[in-house]
Order: sequence, then structure tokens, then C-alpha cells
Amino acid sequence: MSVCEPTILNPIAQNFSCNNCGNCCTRAWKVKVDPEKVSPLERSRIFQSLQSEGFVPLPVIAGETRVGRRGNGACGFRQDGGCAIHAELGPFAKPVVCQLYPFSAVNTPDGYYLSLSFSCPTVLENSGQEVSSQIPDLKRALGESSFFSNHAMSADTRVPLYGQESLPWVEYLALEDELWKVVTGENPMKELLQAATMVLHQGRFEMETFSAIVSEFSFFTAYGIAALEHPKDGDKREKMCLALQAEEQPYSGLLGAKLPVFLPSKPGHEVTRRLFHRYMENQIRGKQLISEGTLLSRVLMLAVSCTIALYYLGARTEEKEPTKEDLAWVFHLVETAISGHSNVFHDLFRQYEAAVLRELARA
Repeated sequence: MSVCEPTILNPIAQNFSCNNCGNCCTRAWKVKVDPEKVSPLERSRIFQSLQSEGFVPLPVIAGETRVGRRGNGACGFRQDGGCAIHAELGPFAKPVVCQLYPFSAVNTPDGYYLSLSFSCPTVLENSGQEVSSQIPDLKRALGESSFFSNHAMSADTRVPLYGQESLPWVEYLALEDELWKVVTGENPMKELLQAATMVLHQGRFEMETFSAIVSEFSFFTAYGIAALEHPKDGDKREKMCLALQAEEQPYSGLLGAKLPVFLPSKPGHEVTRRLFHRYMENQIRGKQLISEGTLLSRVLMLAVSCTIALYYLGARTEEKEPTKEDLAWVFHLVETAISGHSNVFHDLFRQYEAAVLRELARA
């Protein structure tokens, strides 16, 4: 099959090889199936076998064909510790979402920028093949899917900054370089709030603006923690937010213990600092901050996400050096619940942006 393969840019030197841990196949994620892959899958032996069991392999939900899930959230096509689609039809028969994970690809005027999702435990280890060696397969996966364009975005594309403000692509790249200069991983909260200030001043740091952003930070971070603990109960969420701001220690269902007094912290160990620095590099250099919404709201989201991650990490480890399991747990929490799959959090960071703009009279 001849396909037109898009340009892929890999700005970050890192490694990844799938070790078939199965985490991505057993989590209750909504995986859309490319329309062009539906018919071949319906003709497969594994599809017929699942149907004969009374299982719906490819349900159509809200107009989208999705991978069917078991009661425990696991993919119905996962059989004998592996993917039955891959085993029967080959890797490129799988939905493009499955082929790409843990890679993310953001289209820009230069092509698709590549980054990695830290919800994958193997990504945290930074082990395996160089990512650059896997680009040919990723090009094919993108090229064969109608979910992705084979062409870069228009050269006159503008990047939304905040409110109604935007920047031409070339000027955005220059701004991104300036933002990255302040990010070292030593203090993610402070560095990212400085970056948010620079978004508002297109590369310059202004102390008055920084103070306005910081003044709102505690509330939105506390509310974010409360939303993680009580995603469906608004009353409990409000009470927990107030308790955290009052330096109380509410009970955490996620940890099964009382939370510590909420205080933003820095990475306490070098392995944690390096990991958070690489995570922020994937978000910034991998163009995740411009994948949706405004740049300001996404930088604020990243600042809150890193602060919450460090808070839970400290609570889980009692400030001891974290294990691989500790780090995997906290990044899965942040990437899936905050940045990846929650309209609650996307709305929250739009509100944070709006509050800052009102205080600065930029609304």
C-alpha cells in the first residue's frame, strides 16, 4: 500500500521500546478506531470469536467506532498477554491510537512534532531504542490514518496566546526558546509561572504580572487536588479545596490516608528533578502546549500539574527517594486525569487564565 507520509520532527533525544507491560491496554481509555480499519477488523478471526462470545468488539458510541472494553476496562482484543489484532493482522492493522502510544504527534507548519506520554512506565525509564529509529513506522501509522493530515499546517498559522491574542508561527518558535531558557527542573512551579508571565509579555519577565499569576495559583492548585479526589461530587470538592487552603489535612481516597498540609515543593532528589525536566521538555519542545486551547492556559496547567504531582509524590513517599512504582503512579495520575482526559480541568485552566487577565485588566 502506497501512502503519503507526513514530516515528523523529533526535537528531544530520548529512548523508548515497548516491553508489553499491558498498562495501556488495560486502562479504561476511549480508543477511537480509524474508519478505514473497521472493515478489515470485522473480517478478522479475533473479531468473529469475540462476537460469538456475546462481546461487542467495536461499539459505536456517540457516532464514533471505539475499541470494546471489558467490565474491568481492559481492551477486548488483549488476549494471552498481547494484542490479538497485532498477532493476526500485523501492527499496522491496529487503531492508530494504539500504534502511536506512548507517542504524541502535534501538527504544525513545520510538520508533526513528536513527544512521549509519561503515563507509560517504560517512558519514565528512558530505556530502549532511540526514538529517532522509530520514525519510519510512526510516519506510516500517521500516513495511513484519516485522523491525521499528510500535510503540514499552513505557513500563516497563528498560535493562540491568551484571550484573543495570537502570534505567527515563526514568532511563537522564538517565544518558545525564551520560555525554555527558564525551565531547569529545579523548581517546576516557579519556572513555569515565570514562563506564564513571559507568555503575557512575549518573552519578557515582568514582576507585577508574575505576582498576579502567583496570587491565583494556590486556589487553582487546591481546587485541582480536590477535583482529583472528588471528580463527580461538587460539594465535597468545594469543601476539600477550602480545607487545603486552610492548611488542614483532609483524607485522600487516592492514597488511603490523610494528605499533608498543602505546600508547593521542589524535586527533592536528582532522579526526580531530571524526570520532571524531561517531562516539561516533552510538553514544551514537543508542542503539547499548543495542541489545544491557549498557550497561557496550557502553561498554567503544566505548572499546576507538576505542583500536584510533586505534592502527591511527597505524600506517597513521605519525602523519601521515590521508587519506579511511585513515579509511575503519580505521572499516570497527572497525565490521565489532568492533562489528557478531563474537561473539568480544561475548564479550570481557562478560568485561571481569565482570572489573571481580569486582574491585569487584559480581559
